[in-house]
Amino acid sequence: MCTTNKLNKDEVYVYIAIRRVSPNKNENIGLSKKSYRLIRYYNQTEDEILNELNNIIHGQPGLWRIYRTVNKRSLKTAYQTMQIDMIEKYDSVINKVNSHWKSILMQSDSKCERNFLFDFDSSDNSLFDEFQKLLTEFGVKLIHKSTTPNGYHLITEPFYYHEFKYKYMTDDIKNVVERKYDALLFISASSIEEE
Repeated sequence: MCTTNKLNKDEVYVYIAIRRVSPNKNENIGLSKKSYRLIRYYNQTEDEILNELNNIIHGQPGLWRIYRTVNKRSLKTAYQTMQIDMIEKYDSVINKVNSHWKSILMQSDSKCERNFLFDFDSSDNSLFDEFQKLLTEFGVKLIHKSTTPNGYHLITEPFYYHEFKYKYMTDDIKNVVERKYDALLFISASSIEEE
């Protein structure tokens, strides 16, 4: 079971830096999609991880976005899965232990929280405020909100979403919000030019 508010020694967040091929999906700028994953342990701050990711992507041109898993990951659960894979899939895992470990941490089975991420694809502040107010009135605990390039991300504790959606949400809100069970929280974006 995960702790509240902060990481303990058995929990991690996974941070990912992803290079987008192009800001415009129809335009190819000749760069391949690339990503890096780092694991934040209990004795590290988010700033330390972000500095490390920024050092890794420094000098690599492209539009980079950094994300974090919404839900904490259980090291114990992931470790048990890794042990099984090392026995049952030894030949395919042995040469890529590090990447396989990070893949296991990203799996839904490794999460130790069940929080929701609402991806709100509108920069309309009043509509987003209305959405938050409706959630609060419905008794939902809001955990974290952040601005994204296209709107907002909002993390909440789990709740009975279908009743909320069909009884309380307006069509305007329904058209711009998507609930995700286990997703990536937008942290930052940076554009790195070729040197």
